[in-house]
Amino acid sequence: MRSALRIFNRRQESENGFVLIVAIMAVMIIVAVGFFILTTTTQDIRISSRLVGERKAFSAAESGMQYLCLNFTGSAMSAISNQTVDTTNDSTAKFDITAPTYVDSIPAAGSGSEWV
Repeated sequence: MRSALRIFNRRQESENGFVLIVAIMAVMIIVAVGFFILTTTTQDIRISSRLVGERKAFSAAESGMQYLCLNFTGSAMSAISNQTVDTTNDSTAKFDITAPTYVDSIPAAGSGSEWV
């Protein structure tokens, strides 16, 4: 019986640092998972903010083209600046239209003739 107790006591003495090693490994795993989650959410925020900017730019360009198509008068067209797109939802989205330059003739693609 005494020999069994000696073996058991020796075994307990050899396992004194095991809990510390397990705790350090658990903390390392938790830190790694936290870093992964932080990196993923940061990338998602960057992507979504870039998409919002792209949508605002597309909306402003589309509004500018619609305004130009509705109000095009040929030679009387003047420059337009800081025209708002949607004042109720986003007052910062604006577009500019520069005054068009006119040419005397436009070459037709694929032929030697010109449109006058």
